Amino acid sequence: MRRAVDELGDRRCADPLALDAMRVASAVRTGLQTEWLPLLDGILGCVALEQRSPVWLSSSDLRNVVLLHAQAAGWQILTDPLNGSLSAPITEAEARAIATALADEDLDDLLHSDAEIVWLTAAMTTIGTSPTLATAFTDAFGGAFGGDAAWAALLDHLGLERAGWADRLSRDPNDERATTRMRVLDQAMAALAAIYAAGPHEGHRGWYPTVTQHIEPYTAALLVGHLDLGREMLAAVAHDLLRRWYDAPFGVLWVDQHYAGDNAADLLFALLVAEPGAPTAFLRRAAERPELVLLTAQYDHNVKALLLAGTSPEHIDPADAGRVIVPIIDALRAPGWQYAAGHDGFTRTAPAIIGSVIAPWLLQFGPRASQWQWTADDADDALRWVIDDPATALALVDAMQRWRNHIASTELIADDGRIDEDALHDLAEMVVQLEVAFRDEEVDDAADARFWSDLGFAVAELVIPALFANPAAGLAADLTVAALSPAVQGALQRFGVIAPGEDEARQEAQRRFGSRLTDTAVIAVIATVGHLIDSGLLPPDALDGLDPGAGGPDGCSPAETGRRLRDFVTGLEPKLDPLTYESLLLVTDVFAGPAVGRIICG
Repeated sequence: MRRAVDELGDRRCADPLALDAMRVASAVRTGLQTEWLPLLDGILGCVALEQRSPVWLSSSDLRNVVLLHAQAAGWQILTDPLNGSLSAPITEAEARAIATALADEDLDDLLHSDAEIVWLTAAMTTIGTSPTLATAFTDAFGGAFGGDAAWAALLDHLGLERAGWADRLSRDPNDERATTRMRVLDQAMAALAAIYAAGPHEGHRGWYPTVTQHIEPYTAALLVGHLDLGREMLAAVAHDLLRRWYDAPFGVLWVDQHYAGDNAADLLFALLVAEPGAPTAFLRRAAERPELVLLTAQYDHNVKALLLAGTSPEHIDPADAGRVIVPIIDALRAPGWQYAAGHDGFTRTAPAIIGSVIAPWLLQFGPRASQWQWTADDADDALRWVIDDPATALALVDAMQRWRNHIASTELIADDGRIDEDALHDLAEMVVQLEVAFRDEEVDDAADARFWSDLGFAVAELVIPALFANPAAGLAADLTVAALSPAVQGALQRFGVIAPGEDEARQEAQRRFGSRLTDTAVIAVIATVGHLIDSGLLPPDALDGLDPGAGGPDGCSPAETGRRLRDFVTGLEPKLDPLTYESLLLVTDVFAGPAVGRIICG
């Protein structure tokens, strides 16, 4: 060809009749130089044609699936010196070939190495971005093996292997091999989930991932994590999976019951918590099956996160909260609960978790028991069960800030901006109920008397600031003992209401006032007046005239203390605006009025 180019270049003719022929010769020469010679040079210089030798491809390497069909058709396959460094877009035929191999071949052989799974992930990602390729893949995959069955086999292969590596990683968190393999498997699961979610599926309710009914719950939990189901469908799928996990026939053990690390429930609970509103939707479905919450997860912190999110007053109304929480409390109080300790998924700290969960709902354990379909005795029994266990009671106290915030923001302020008197009476009744329960516990268990005394003061210190969250009343929304001025804290200590680390002062407060409800009133009056002093609304000596006393002629401290507190507040009327005065007087009457004296003193 080069000689032809040279010869055509040497041609010369001056005859005018040969002009057209010379133009053709020139065009041919140009075509040879610019098109054909570079093409032939590229072919002859291609390294793929060097050291080439015929090979017979193994069907056990997933990366060979595209060429295996050509090999079966009689084409000779040669080695590639470039070692696959060049790539080309996947065609529909290749997508079908990958699907057929995954459906028909031994997955243990096809997906043995990290490189094979990485290749699968890349191929699935490419296929998932093209509706045409995704359709070609899913048609061949479902047709080759029958609906969800092919998906089930492939997904379970990845899920079961991941469970084994997760077990290994739980025993050695620094195992780099396990970390790498789990990451590769998770990426493959995500790529497959994208194609599965895009494909046609039979028997769906709206769009329900029916394959989850045919695979291990652990695998299904991994898959669901990559599907954008929305809170209601996520809750429905999670409920169905955990019901199937828990209700497995005798002798059937799921893969996560063989291994350490997360159970299916741990994965699902984490997914639910991450989806706003999903924990509540799930707990509503599981209300009649508390064991699906308490006896499924490997790690208690996942149960706690689910229950706290799902029973938050921000997401659930009181009636629904009762339908969720009451069955759980009943299950924990049942005689057989402790015998479930050998069950995989047993929540060992469940009572303490419930102590945290019920913090925003203390009113339902007393004055608002009917909202939970309880009688007064039912509610009181449940509360006594809570405080009977020190760990549960401590969890309740630790979580009181959640309750305080809820009450302060939603319960105590009426539409006209004033303190809601009915809500305040409910609150007082709740404190009385707590006091009686604490007092009875002290009698029953004298060794823990100091603990219960500390608990009572902690409740009082957290409850009272909630009463003054209304800016319209001229009071601070964040009024806490820690936020008070040293002078006010000194007044509280002078009356023995707060004295960190000093048992004698606490005992003195009990002797002087005789009632934690009255303690509450003393804290309320002193803290509120002190705040008004700090704000310049009362003179600095406004607290000097307060003397709660140490008991009246009848020997009952609460009655006498209440009378003195009311006299003190009444004396402040000329110095306060009407709204602030009414709020302070209302608190005094509710927590330390004559009715309280009759309740406490008999």
